[in-house]
Amino acid sequence: MPYERDLIAERDEKNRLDSSVVKWWRVNYIDQAILLVATSEILTAKVDRAVAIDEAVNIAKEYSDDESFKYINGVLDQIK
Repeated sequence: MPYERDLIAERDEKNRLDSSVVKWWRVNYIDQAILLVATSEILTAKVDRAVAIDEAVNIAKEYSDDESFKYINGVLDQIK
């Protein structure tokens, strides 16, 4: 059951982000994946919030567009 709770929390946060911050149709697939994994980590407290954001930013710097890490940092910083 913990996995199901993770998925529900992730879905709920994605829905909240859909309406307030993220325009998913404008975000490439790599950035979407980074945002969803980091959001799940933050919401389920599997990893410290700062560590999850730092990891997501580093992954974006390595595998995504040149400026994507700034966007990802901004979005993840809004998750409380």
